[in-house]
Amino acid sequence: QQIFFKNGTTRWIRNVIHIEQGNWFHIMTKKGIELTPCVSVGQTIKRYQILASVSPVSEEVPIRSIELEPYYRELLSSTSISDRYGAAKAYSFLNHKFDTTPLEERIKDDAEHIYIKLESAAALARSGSKLGYDFIESVLSSDYLEHRLEAVIILGELPSEQSSKLLIQVLAEETQHEEIRGGAAWALGELNIKSSIPSLVQAFNEVSLSIRIEAARSLKKMCNSHI
Repeated sequence: QQIFFKNGTTRWIRNVIHIEQGNWFHIMTKKGIELTPCVSVGQTIKRYQILASVSPVSEEVPIRSIELEPYYRELLSSTSISDRYGAAKAYSFLNHKFDTTPLEERIKDDAEHIYIKLESAAALARSGSKLGYDFIESVLSSDYLEHRLEAVIILGELPSEQSSKLLIQVLAEETQHEEIRGGAAWALGELNIKSSIPSLVQAFNEVSLSIRIEAARSLKKMCNSHI
């Protein structure tokens, strides 16, 4: 049920709420269910405030203090793919050294979703673990185009010379699909590392228009920083 009102002060008269500005509102019932008052006599009413409800109402968002690492570790073992994916990604933003075992287990689990594996690898790479980059590099030669493209995108989110090196290799590899090579050119622009500029310039010798376009976009993005 919705009760509309203007700002004012409440006063109860039986089952009627009186707003001091002169508006009267009856508390409605539906199928014999009465609304429970959420205001008290003399209380100042705010705009859009709930006056009555059939369910509990709180004006404050409950705050729960949690230990982040144990919380993410528990989510990594959830049966929900979205829980595991979110937890793997969240590990990258922990501002301290953490136990890498749960992430390593995700990577080594053959039944795990590839996106969760890659996010786990990204978190490991950010923590300085060699296993993270090793796994991402292995996915760059996957039989599945979507997996390779996701690995390229992940590298574009890992600002390091190692990421740049792997992307340059992908960009220069003529056996790679042009979409993957174009993605590598884009990701190098996201990293914005000066040492990758010659490789992006070299990409203009490519026959594929999509690769040249992504290389041009990245070079344009990098101009303000390095030229």
